[in-house]
Amino acid sequence: MMQQAQEIQKKMQRAQEELESIEVVGSAGGAGYIVEVMVNGKGSVKRVNIADTLIDLEEKSTLEDLIAAAFNNAKNKLDAIAGEKMSDLGLPSSLLG
Repeated sequence: MMQQAQEIQKKMQRAQEELESIEVVGSAGGAGYIVEVMVNGKGSVKRVNIADTLIDLEEKSTLEDLIAAAFNNAKNKLDAIAGEKMSDLGLPSSLLG
């Protein structure tokens, strides 16, 4: 039983290391109003790319909304990948927090 628990712990550690190396890009907008956010496996934003057409004070509110939507899109993709990794180990994705 103890050996099995240690093996599961090692698998979880490897899965966590793999997840930390993953980068996903979330995007929001359309028709020239594109915002992209790159997030790493720890959930940290690595890069934000804003279409030139959005850099206008009149578009500030739209820009802020799109950045939030792009971040959430990337986080959802990351959560899905993490769930798949946990499932591959036969573990519930709820262990990720």
